[in-house]
Amino acid sequence: MKGILICILAMLVFSLTGCAELKELRVETSEQKALIDRLHEDNQACKDSLEAT
Repeated sequence: MKGILICILAMLVFSLTGCAELKELRVETSEQKALIDRLHEDNQACKDSLEAT
């Protein structure tokens, strides 16, 4: 009985740790997407500037 409770507790901790890790990855992904979008806009502005000259 004690072993089953330890197993259930371990699964719960493992599950919560996995959820926290996924949330952190989502935050990093959204930050990286924002950076990519900003760099794309900067790149396009540079290309437009070069074409104008």
